[in-house]
Amino acid sequence: MKDSIPDAKRQLFFELFQPGTITLTIGSFCIGIGVAYHLGGTIKWVAGLFLLAAFLFLLWARNFLNAYWDHPNSPLCFLKSTLHRFTELNSTQRNSLLTYALFCLTGAAVCFMLAMEAYRFSLVLGILILLVFILMMVTSLPPFLLNRKGYAELIEAFIVFILVPAAVMILNYGELNPLLELLTVPIFFVFLAGKLVFSLRTYSEDKMGGYPNLLNRLDWERAMKLHNSLILVTYVLVAVFSAIGLPWHFTWPLLLTLPIAAFELILVVGIIRGGKPNWRILEWTSGSLVGSMCYLVLLTLWLH
Repeated sequence: MKDSIPDAKRQLFFELFQPGTITLTIGSFCIGIGVAYHLGGTIKWVAGLFLLAAFLFLLWARNFLNAYWDHPNSPLCFLKSTLHRFTELNSTQRNSLLTYALFCLTGAAVCFMLAMEAYRFSLVLGILILLVFILMMVTSLPPFLLNRKGYAELIEAFIVFILVPAAVMILNYGELNPLLELLTVPIFFVFLAGKLVFSLRTYSEDKMGGYPNLLNRLDWERAMKLHNSLILVTYVLVAVFSAIGLPWHFTWPLLLTLPIAAFELILVVGIIRGGKPNWRILEWTSGSLVGSMCYLVLLTLWLH
């Protein structure tokens, strides 16, 4: 049992700090800056970096608050002792989670103030920041705790790939431009599909242990159909966006990711038909799809 404590703490660290999601948040932040730069906006690096830091602090605060209320010592804990998250949370002190959450909220507030100090206040930007804060809090605070109702992945995807680049673009360009949505909406869909993929490995354990997520809310069969639909809709949208105004030099880099998406669909269809899953390959494929889309969009923005 003692040997498992370091592993539990290590896993809890990755769940709390979400290095993958943080990397993608930085990527979406750069996409917002890239679109503003592409359209001729003036890049406000200092204010932008403070704004990014504030969003990251909010993401971490949400995770620490979720862990605080899920902790085995919490009166609102509903996790069964057989669940991996129960073991992970039991390896740390509950009060320390609240302390870290308050520190992150303080850091977010300070960074927001510094961003506004470096840039004149914008009502639209203020509304977007407030919306991000509200969504983070209703996900992680009672009586809402939307993460326990299977909405955490959807809200996270919306924040990371819709609200964050929109806020950054308003900061650097002064207004939203349709080009931003044409570039970020396809990544939003593949990111949401990826969240389903990364929940598959622990599906049975989460289902029996009572840990709710989008996969368990939909159930396995419906979730796999949703995953495949999200991937297909992504490329249908790219084609539609190209027809309604997305320049070709933005369209074809997105289409370069089609082989990765096709391979991911093949792997998922194989699992649906009863094949033995290779979780590592599936997760790497899904992560590569989201990451390559972000990278190619960024490369195109900064080269044109």
